[in-house]
Amino acid sequence: MGTHLSRIAVTAGLAAVLSLPAGAATSEWKIDPQHSSAQFSVRHMAISTVRGAFSKVTGNDPAG
Repeated sequence: MGTHLSRIAVTAGLAAVLSLPAGAATSEWKIDPQHSSAQFSVRHMAISTVRGAFSKVTGNDPAG
């Protein structure tokens, strides 16, 4: 019984440590303009749908 509880404690501790965010993983993500686009669609007078896209998209995600 003691071994069983010990395994549970080790597994729970390992899961807790692995779920913490890594301190070194605070890099900034950048959008790749060659492989990205922003697309939209708008209903016009409930008759038709107008679709469009922005092909030159740039940006970043400072949170990573």
